[in-house]
Amino acid sequence: GPVSSSRSDPRNGRIIWTRVFLADFLGRTASLSPPAMGAYVRLVFRHIMQQQPFADNDNHLARQAGMTVKEWRAIKDEVLEVMDLRDGILHDDFAEERIQQFKKRSKTNQQNVKVRYGVVTGGQLEDVADD
Repeated sequence: GPVSSSRSDPRNGRIIWTRVFLADFLGRTASLSPPAMGAYVRLVFRHIMQQQPFADNDNHLARQAGMTVKEWRAIKDEVLEVMDLRDGILHDDFAEERIQQFKKRSKTNQQNVKVRYGVVTGGQLEDVADD
């Protein structure tokens, strides 16, 4: 019978790696102190992995940044120089670009799997059911 295209994705829709162009990344974060840089990197990577920005909640942000609330509040304004606080949500362009790239690649990969594992009958590719 036909081969199904519903093979499991080992990432399960999760982003577990991303490309970082070091010169660009360091250029946009050059003004950050070491503690702010560490917090920024942790927040951005978690933003990418969770595929959503954070609410402006100091307790939660401090935990995500691996800091105490006092430590977070001391560097928050510095981190906000490279992140964007809009409507109570902390956004990051770098993270959001990576999420969009991942979604685009995922869609392309799903289409490629359908073509690769689709059934060819009479010279025509049968549609493989989406799950």
